[in-house]
Amino acid sequence: MKFWKPFFTVMIILVPSLYFGYEGKAAEMGIALAAGALAAAFLNLDKLQSFKGAGIEIELKKAVEEAYATIESLKNVAEPLFLTAITNLTYGKRLSGIPQEQERHLITSMEEVIKTTNLVNPDLDNAIKEFYIHETWDRFSKLIDIVRKNNVSVSDKLKELVDRKETSYPSEERINQILGEVPEEIALSVKEAINNYVYYKENQKDR
Repeated sequence: MKFWKPFFTVMIILVPSLYFGYEGKAAEMGIALAAGALAAAFLNLDKLQSFKGAGIEIELKKAVEEAYATIESLKNVAEPLFLTAITNLTYGKRLSGIPQEQERHLITSMEEVIKTTNLVNPDLDNAIKEFYIHETWDRFSKLIDIVRKNNVSVSDKLKELVDRKETSYPSEERINQILGEVPEEIALSVKEAINNYVYYKENQKDR
């Protein structure tokens, strides 16, 4: 293959032009030479940096590399967008909503695309920030739901701390002050919910 490709390149350029030259057809010879050179250039597209001849100049290798880079970028951008759209179609009308693991995967994928493409947009930044705010409060709400099963008045006091427009999340100390002594039957669940909430608040991901 290494031999035949250069051989065909030379033959494409020389044979037609030599034939027309032998026949004394200068115009046809020039056309054949230009066509052969152009064909040879595309035959060796992966090796050539540029091609110039017969009034044509093409930045071949650079153009191909840029095209592949653009296609790859589009694929990277399209993947999380399609995943998000399909997931919304699957879970959007269901009471359970999108599973947390799936949500985390989607937001992480989109954050990675934003980072790698150097996409700067305040609206995107605010949207991502709002996502994490709601997710943090969702974990605090799970704690409230557990407490409510045992003590409604205490859960109401915890609920008063919720403000989904703010990031002034209740501290673990403040939560324990309100809870006081937790009944043994829910102590383990309450502790687990507090740990999950505190970890997510500090790391923006689950344990």
